[in-house]
Amino acid sequence: MPLPVITAAFAGVFAILGVMLSLYVSFLRSRTGIEYGDGGEIVLTRAIRENVSFREHVPLALLLLLIAELLQTDPFILHGLAFVLLAARIWHTMGILFPDFRKLRTLGAILTHVVMGITAVILMSQAFS
Repeated sequence: MPLPVITAAFAGVFAILGVMLSLYVSFLRSRTGIEYGDGGEIVLTRAIRENVSFREHVPLALLLLLIAELLQTDPFILHGLAFVLLAARIWHTMGILFPDFRKLRTLGAILTHVVMGITAVILMSQAFS
């Protein structure tokens, strides 16, 4: 069985993005002096929300992609889904952190769910075939 190198590569990219989001929240906490909660600071609220959203959605999406790769799904499909997920999470982040890009948040959220839904259908079709 081949190693899941596609998912591994994208997991590394997503890990870097996750670290960057966490560091941004830490930077804002340091700058504002707010250790717990958001203290009513809208910029901190947005950063926390994006950090949490990332951690809610990306691990499940990567797990689904990993299983699909282990089941030897076409690498072209895996790359496509992973790249769409990456774009979706970047757009979602931009939409939350920068209010002028609010429509990107919606697009990012929709595409994140589309990727997970398509991957779930692929897994079910492979499991029942």
